[in-house]
Amino acid sequence: NEILFHDEMCEELDNGRISRINGTDYVLVEFMPSDPYQYIRNSLDEIIAAAKKLKAEGIANVIISMGANGSLWLSDQAVIQAQPPKCENVVSTVGAGDSMVAGLIYGIEKGLSQAETLAFASAVSAFAVSQSNVGMSDIALLEPILANVKISVIEG
Repeated sequence: NEILFHDEMCEELDNGRISRINGTDYVLVEFMPSDPYQYIRNSLDEIIAAAKKLKAEGIANVIISMGANGSLWLSDQAVIQAQPPKCENVVSTVGAGDSMVAGLIYGIEKGLSQAETLAFASAVSAFAVSQSNVGMSDIALLEPILANVKISVIEG
Protein backbone atom coordinates (compact mmCIF):
# COMPACT_ATOMS: atom_id res chain seq x y z
CA ASN A 1 0.00 0.00 0.00
CA GLU A 2 2.77 2.43 -0.87
CA ILE A 3 1.97 5.21 -3.29
CA LEU A 4 3.96 7.94 -4.96
CA PHE A 5 2.62 11.50 -4.92
CA HIS A 6 1.67 13.27 -8.12
CA ASP A 7 -0.85 15.95 -8.98
CA GLU A 8 -3.59 13.47 -9.88
CA MET A 9 -3.28 11.59 -6.57
CA CYS A 10 -6.41 13.10 -5.00
CA GLU A 11 -8.41 12.19 -8.11
CA GLU A 12 -7.02 8.64 -8.00
CA LEU A 13 -7.98 8.40 -4.33
CA ASP A 14 -11.53 9.51 -5.19
CA ASN A 15 -11.72 6.93 -7.98
CA GLY A 16 -10.45 4.11 -5.77
CA ARG A 17 -7.15 3.65 -7.59
CA ILE A 18 -5.17 4.36 -4.42
CA SER A 19 -5.85 2.16 -1.44
CA ARG A 20 -5.79 2.96 2.20
CA ILE A 21 -3.90 0.69 4.59
CA ASN A 22 -6.28 -2.18 5.31
CA GLY A 23 -9.31 0.01 4.61
CA THR A 24 -8.42 2.38 7.49
CA ASP A 25 -7.94 6.13 7.51
CA TYR A 26 -4.21 5.66 6.88
CA VAL A 27 -2.30 6.10 3.63
CA LEU A 28 1.44 5.55 3.34
CA VAL A 29 3.12 7.71 0.71
CA GLU A 30 6.64 6.77 -0.31
CA PHE A 31 9.10 9.16 -1.94
CA MET A 32 12.00 7.34 -3.57
CA PRO A 33 15.19 9.20 -4.55
CA SER A 34 15.15 7.71 -8.05
CA ASP A 35 11.48 8.22 -8.90
CA PRO A 36 10.11 10.80 -11.35
CA TYR A 37 8.47 12.70 -8.49
CA GLN A 38 11.83 13.67 -7.01
CA TYR A 39 11.09 17.36 -7.58
CA ILE A 40 8.81 17.35 -4.56
CA ARG A 41 11.81 16.58 -2.35
CA ASN A 42 13.04 20.16 -2.72
CA SER A 43 11.81 21.00 0.75
CA LEU A 44 10.02 19.48 3.69
CA ASP A 45 7.43 22.23 3.33
CA GLU A 46 6.55 20.98 -0.18
CA ILE A 47 6.15 17.42 1.08
CA ILE A 48 3.95 18.55 3.98
CA ALA A 49 1.85 20.70 1.62
CA ALA A 50 1.33 17.69 -0.68
CA ALA A 51 0.33 15.53 2.29
CA LYS A 52 -2.11 18.20 3.46
CA LYS A 53 -3.84 17.91 0.08
CA LEU A 54 -4.47 14.25 0.88
CA LYS A 55 -5.75 15.17 4.35
CA ALA A 56 -8.12 17.65 2.72
CA GLU A 57 -9.55 14.72 0.73
CA GLY A 58 -10.55 13.00 3.98
CA ILE A 59 -7.45 10.95 4.84
CA ALA A 60 -7.13 11.32 8.61
CA ASN A 61 -3.54 10.06 8.78
CA VAL A 62 -0.94 10.51 6.05
CA ILE A 63 2.38 8.79 6.68
CA ILE A 64 5.22 9.64 4.33
CA SER A 65 8.27 7.42 4.02
CA MET A 66 11.34 9.13 2.60
CA GLY A 67 13.74 6.21 2.88
CA ALA A 68 17.01 7.11 4.60
CA ASN A 69 15.68 10.67 4.97
CA GLY A 70 13.15 9.53 7.55
CA SER A 71 9.39 9.84 7.62
CA LEU A 72 6.51 12.17 8.42
CA TRP A 73 3.10 11.56 9.93
CA LEU A 74 0.35 14.11 9.46
CA SER A 75 -2.69 13.59 11.67
CA ASP A 76 -5.39 15.87 13.04
CA GLN A 77 -3.29 16.26 16.19
CA ALA A 78 0.21 16.92 14.83
CA VAL A 79 2.81 16.76 12.11
CA ILE A 80 5.66 14.57 13.37
CA GLN A 81 8.99 13.78 11.71
CA ALA A 82 11.14 10.75 12.51
CA GLN A 83 14.78 10.42 11.52
CA PRO A 84 16.27 6.97 12.07
CA PRO A 85 19.99 6.64 12.72
CA LYS A 86 22.22 6.23 9.68
CA CYS A 87 22.46 2.56 8.81
CA GLU A 88 26.10 1.68 8.20
CA ASN A 89 25.35 -1.83 6.97
CA VAL A 90 22.60 -1.68 4.33
CA VAL A 91 22.12 -5.21 3.01
CA SER A 92 18.89 -4.72 1.07
CA THR A 93 16.12 -2.13 0.98
CA VAL A 94 13.60 -4.73 -0.24
CA GLY A 95 10.81 -4.90 2.32
CA ALA A 96 11.70 -1.68 4.14
CA GLY A 97 8.31 -0.12 3.30
CA ASP A 98 6.44 -3.26 4.28
CA SER A 99 8.40 -3.33 7.54
CA MET A 100 7.42 0.27 8.19
CA VAL A 101 3.75 -0.56 7.63
CA ALA A 102 4.09 -3.51 10.03
CA GLY A 103 5.65 -1.22 12.64
CA LEU A 104 2.87 1.33 12.20
CA ILE A 105 0.18 -1.31 12.60
CA TYR A 106 1.94 -2.72 15.69
CA GLY A 107 2.17 0.73 17.32
CA ILE A 108 -1.43 1.60 16.53
CA GLU A 109 -2.69 -1.76 17.82
CA LYS A 110 -0.62 -1.42 21.02
CA GLY A 111 -2.04 2.06 21.65
CA LEU A 112 1.29 3.86 21.33
CA SER A 113 1.24 7.61 20.76
CA GLN A 114 1.73 9.04 17.28
CA ALA A 115 5.39 9.85 18.04
CA GLU A 116 6.06 6.46 19.65
CA THR A 117 4.42 4.63 16.76
CA LEU A 118 6.38 6.54 14.11
CA ALA A 119 9.63 5.99 16.01
CA PHE A 120 8.90 2.27 16.33
CA ALA A 121 7.98 1.95 12.64
CA SER A 122 11.14 3.81 11.66
CA ALA A 123 13.25 1.49 13.82
CA VAL A 124 11.62 -1.62 12.32
CA SER A 125 12.25 -0.30 8.80
CA ALA A 126 15.87 0.60 9.61
CA PHE A 127 16.40 -2.86 11.09
CA ALA A 128 14.93 -4.46 7.97
CA VAL A 129 17.52 -2.91 5.63
CA SER A 130 20.35 -4.29 7.73
CA GLN A 131 19.47 -7.94 7.14
CA SER A 132 18.92 -10.23 4.18
CA ASN A 133 16.21 -12.33 5.82
CA VAL A 134 12.74 -11.25 6.89
CA GLY A 135 11.23 -10.99 10.33
CA MET A 136 12.62 -10.33 13.75
CA SER A 137 13.44 -13.07 16.22
CA ASP A 138 13.61 -10.77 19.25
CA ILE A 139 12.07 -7.30 19.64
CA ALA A 140 15.00 -6.39 21.90
CA LEU A 141 17.12 -6.19 18.73
CA LEU A 142 15.28 -2.94 17.95
CA GLU A 143 16.23 -1.19 21.18
CA PRO A 144 19.58 0.30 20.03
CA ILE A 145 17.98 1.60 16.81
CA LEU A 146 14.82 2.85 18.53
CA ALA A 147 16.90 4.72 21.12
CA ASN A 148 18.53 6.69 18.29
CA VAL A 149 15.44 7.61 16.26
CA LYS A 150 15.03 11.39 16.46
CA ILE A 151 11.44 12.63 16.70
CA SER A 152 10.55 16.25 15.91
CA VAL A 153 7.14 17.86 16.28
CA ILE A 154 6.75 20.17 13.28
CA GLU A 155 3.17 21.25 14.04
CA GLY A 156 0.86 20.52 16.91
